Amino acid sequence: LQINEGFDLFAAVRNRLKGHAIQTLIGLGRRLQSLDVNENGLIQKEKLRECLAEELSLSRQDSEAVWRIVGQQEEPLMDYAEMMRAVTGEMSEIRKVYVKLDPNKTGSVSLSDIEKFYSATPSQHLEVTRDVSYGEFEDYYEGLSIEVPTDQEYIDILKSTWSI
Repeated sequence: LQINEGFDLFAAVRNRLKGHAIQTLIGLGRRLQSLDVNENGLIQKEKLRECLAEELSLSRQDSEAVWRIVGQQEEPLMDYAEMMRAVTGEMSEIRKVYVKLDPNKTGSVSLSDIEKFYSATPSQHLEVTRDVSYGEFEDYYEGLSIEVPTDQEYIDILKSTWSI
């Protein structure tokens, strides 16, 4: 039941996000991070539920499905990065890119490191004005993966824009 429930939710969220996935996921990620007052990756379930309802149009029933998928039904706090992966899916390819950009695992990549590896065409211009956290990087590329029609096209974009 959990696998089907998770897949159905994952597919429904991705379909709802088409056309505005990048902006929505980056905005949601920033909002969730701002709610993380202890900076430990955890936020209150009710605040998380409110964000999911407003940003992703998830119903209370969908939120409950997320809690079951992540396995934290009874917990008062939830790891919002883990929750986002449960809702939008896991992206192993983007982790590989970020690991190369941040080999010391600082959690943030400098502009000079980004410029060193980024090799896109002018139409794929990356607008970055400050260091980038893994969460922001993941949100951007998760949004992009929703917008790109096939997994292979997505992987090809990653390979062609990052000389890694």
